[in-house]
Amino acid sequence: MRNYLSMLNIKDADDLKRIIASRECVIYGAGYVAQRFFKTLRRQGLGERIKAYVTSSNTVTSVEGFPVISLDGLKKYSNPLVLIAVHEAIVPQIEIALQKKGYREYIWIYPFLYEVMLGKPYISDVSLTTIWRASKDSIVLPARYLAIEQYYGKNDYGYEIYKKSIKLLDSADDVVEKRLREFLKLIINWEKKGYDENKPVKILGNGLIVDGAHRISLALYHRLSNVKCEIYPETVPYKEIHNPAAIPLIANIHLLKFTQSEQNALEEKNKYLSYIYY
Repeated sequence: MRNYLSMLNIKDADDLKRIIASRECVIYGAGYVAQRFFKTLRRQGLGERIKAYVTSSNTVTSVEGFPVISLDGLKKYSNPLVLIAVHEAIVPQIEIALQKKGYREYIWIYPFLYEVMLGKPYISDVSLTTIWRASKDSIVLPARYLAIEQYYGKNDYGYEIYKKSIKLLDSADDVVEKRLREFLKLIINWEKKGYDENKPVKILGNGLIVDGAHRISLALYHRLSNVKCEIYPETVPYKEIHNPAAIPLIANIHLLKFTQSEQNALEEKNKYLSYIYY
């Protein structure tokens, strides 16, 4: 993927849109990220360049009236550019599947997604208090914080709570496990290098997290006061950036698939973080 990105000279969202405008494209994936990306392109007059969603299985044939095809179905298109719109944890297996079928022209769009969707950000240090206050009603940060605590031997239930929180998006079990493994790698890397300012967390101007909840959870755990962020304009409603199912409210956890003890742990951690950062 890196070689093809280099060949196309894609450095930012404008470059990506320029390439899409010049090619016949398909989007690999049919989940929330893929649908957000397609809707964004359609709003910006590029929807006609997208011919179909592509998935590894044939479980659905359309999403909101737009065709979903299998990898074998790509044969009907002449030299399509494949825009991979899935979580980072499963990109490698998709690359392998594409290469086995002889497709070499593909791009993982996630690094450019929010700039395409929201516009160009500016970079600034932001207090964790500001970020926590914006997200304090959700289980997102407490669930990740509890997983960090289990890594450090402070509980024996954090991983399960974390996996259930990820599962709320109906992610497959193998994807959930991969995401936990990636999170554990991030925890280990943080021990060695701390917060990577070369890859800032993405937030909106009001402090809501666009991308980087795992890193914010680690920053909270390690008691940082500020982190460098990419701050994006609030050009679309937050519910169009993130599926509301991915950011359930603390007040509604009794409606979700957490045990009573897990609910209690999430509520207690939320109160604890509010005490520290509010």
